[in-house]
Amino acid sequence: MKRRILMCLPFLLLLVGLVGSVSAACVVLNGTTILKGGSVVINATCEDLDNPVNCSISASSSESGGSFSVWLYNTTTHMNATYNTLTEADADDWSFTGTCYNKTTATEAVTTATGKTIDNTVPVITGCTVSEVTATNATVGESTATVACTVRNASACTLFWKGAERPMPGQYEDASGSYAGTSSFSSAGTAVTSTIHGIGAAYQNWYFNCTDSTNHSVSPLYKLMTEGEFGKGAAKQTAAQATQAQQIQVVGSQITAMFANRNIKMLILMAIGAVIIVTVIVIALSQTTKRRR
Repeated sequence: MKRRILMCLPFLLLLVGLVGSVSAACVVLNGTTILKGGSVVINATCEDLDNPVNCSISASSSESGGSFSVWLYNTTTHMNATYNTLTEADADDWSFTGTCYNKTTATEAVTTATGKTIDNTVPVITGCTVSEVTATNATVGESTATVACTVRNASACTLFWKGAERPMPGQYEDASGSYAGTSSFSSAGTAVTSTIHGIGAAYQNWYFNCTDSTNHSVSPLYKLMTEGEFGKGAAKQTAAQATQAQQIQVVGSQITAMFANRNIKMLILMAIGAVIIVTVIVIALSQTTKRRR
């Protein structure tokens, strides 16, 4: 019996060693969902790391394109640091991960925390134009026009046109456009641009709706329509049709005049013929009368 126990002892010791070497990962921002302000506490908890000293934390967002790192320091199981999130772009897909260390240089991975939100600003939409002219309720010469606005602090924008929204960038039957959301977080912002089609004889609304995934803003609402009943393009066509009609009318008048002149000639010839016939008849009657006498 003792021999069997002694034979199993190495395996038991190996198992205990393996169990002892497996520990739960550290947790960052446990219970915290929204980070807002200039002095946000970022913390990590390591229950199974003896005498933790610090943690290296990295954060990133694919929506905003932002990233940053921060070191957490403490001598307890709870390590903290404050961070100014005002320097980062708003988004709701921030993820945090990293590694924690103790006094003996042992390490423990930080479980990645996803879906965290930084929320400090709202999108700003300014400087809208229609065909490079300051936007107003506009009448344009063609059924196509390019509209654009300058956007700051927005990861995505949509164009509202003809009662529906078209995400930018995108290609649609009545609109196409471009937008690079990560560029909007610079101080100058970036442009959201769309070429819209099918502008008609009646006013139709357009505007941009932009979001940073936590807040959204809408540009002023503008109206667009074409000049005249069908627009300048149709007016050009109507003018061409009018010119063609005039030409047809002139040709018709010439033909009518030609036929009218021909009729006059025929009437003159008929009159001359009638005169000749009457003259012949008169002469014939005169000669007949003389013979009878």
